Amino acid sequence: MAIIPNGFYRGPRRFQGVAPTSAWVIGWKLQTDGAIHCIPALGPQGRVYVGTSSQSLYAIDTDSGAVAWTFDTGYRITTNSPVVDTAGNVYLPAVSTISLAPDRTVRWAVELGGAARSSAWLGSQNDLYVTTSVWNTGDVPALFRLDTDTGEVVWSTPFPGLHTIQSTPTEVAGGIICFTAGDGKVYGVDKTDGAVRAAFQVGGRMGCRPAATANGTMVFVITLDDGGTDKLVAINTGVLPWSLAWSVAPPGQASSPLSEPICTPAGRQVYAGFDAVVAYVEAHPLWQTASMGGAQRMALDGAQNLLFGRQDLHVSALDANGQLLQDAAHGGSGVGLAVDDDGVVYFGDSAGFVYAITSPEATPDRRI
Repeated sequence: MAIIPNGFYRGPRRFQGVAPTSAWVIGWKLQTDGAIHCIPALGPQGRVYVGTSSQSLYAIDTDSGAVAWTFDTGYRITTNSPVVDTAGNVYLPAVSTISLAPDRTVRWAVELGGAARSSAWLGSQNDLYVTTSVWNTGDVPALFRLDTDTGEVVWSTPFPGLHTIQSTPTEVAGGIICFTAGDGKVYGVDKTDGAVRAAFQVGGRMGCRPAATANGTMVFVITLDDGGTDKLVAINTGVLPWSLAWSVAPPGQASSPLSEPICTPAGRQVYAGFDAVVAYVEAHPLWQTASMGGAQRMALDGAQNLLFGRQDLHVSALDANGQLLQDAAHGGSGVGLAVDDDGVVYFGDSAGFVYAITSPEATPDRRI
């Protein structure tokens, strides 16, 4: 099957740049107005975008760390990280879903009812997919398709049985937009007309973004408290109806609602954060680290090094064999990392700092 197009400028989970493997050094750091719990979004023209719990969206120059502009979104930015398209337009789901031009101009803003607890998924056909959760009495959680040029609602699909959708939607094979839910199901919605095509029962509650292969024929999810255990589950999504590929419960391991698995493009290897970080190849354990303080949102760089934030407010990097490359006492719950094409790594922390991390060769005497 063909590779599913993705309009994100960089990432958002698999990056081409290779992070430093020697000691990390701080290229620059910037103090913002609030704690950071989101994933930075890399844009063109040397910009990185970061949101804060004080409701501010920052556009930052990647070379200098200078603030290009800020925007008051009116809503805490935590699990609803910004995304950027190839033209540099920024999209942020909140109480109103907002699109900003690279110069901070508001392109459009639309109230969808409820509030967003997750990031948006950006397609390649002027399509943006946003989920909403209950914010006020009477709100009904829903999945929306918006036109990226105008913000017009193309269709909306309500899910009245849910309260919160924390999962960022993801496109899989057959033009299906999928997300996980607290009722233990992975839902699949046709991106053409908004019809629900799948409601695949996995087990315990879920809030993670599904990790999809590049061709969308398989997704991986973490399910919590499924019969008293937390599990990593693989689902065949190449054809309808979907089917279970495999399910494993790493012995003695617990995960968290902010833990999101990630897979290599072909899906042969999948990584997931529990108390430890685990790696599986087609349901067979490949390696498992010692306890790592609850690994959460994960990213892969161009050399298949694994970068992630942790519940214990560290950020870490492992190589493809599970060997520790980096560990730094910076970060915050829910924090993720982004890797630019030049290998610079960006992340924020609970103290409100944004960091640009380079190698000792690029910036000597400034090791973390």
